[in-house]
Amino acid sequence: MFAYRNQEHPSLENPIHLIIFLLAILFYSVLFAGVAIEFPKGLIFGYIYLSLYALPLSIYLYFTRDRLQIHPQNSWRSIINRGQRLVLQFYLGSYVLAFIIMIGWSGKYGIQSREDAGVPL
Repeated sequence: MFAYRNQEHPSLENPIHLIIFLLAILFYSVLFAGVAIEFPKGLIFGYIYLSLYALPLSIYLYFTRDRLQIHPQNSWRSIINRGQRLVLQFYLGSYVLAFIIMIGWSGKYGIQSREDAGVPL
């Protein structure tokens, strides 16, 4: 992610491009959470991984809003600004959604793999 820190794109104004972007986020987050759920103790690794990557990434996106000419009152827009930092927003969106999926799994089955929880494939 360090390589993409200065990369900026034009905003996603086309609805088709925005839908494709959101579907890619959904696919990657389901893939990430599914792999974490599949392996024994994978949820613990997933939580640690997400904490080490998503938290610094969100802090970086939040505090570098000055380069995007975003008013301080709208500082949340530096995180969700329709793709000006497309790669970083992709990863952050995927990590947040994967975290929600993993929390849901943990709430229902605890910190167990899919096989240990008895959920069929």
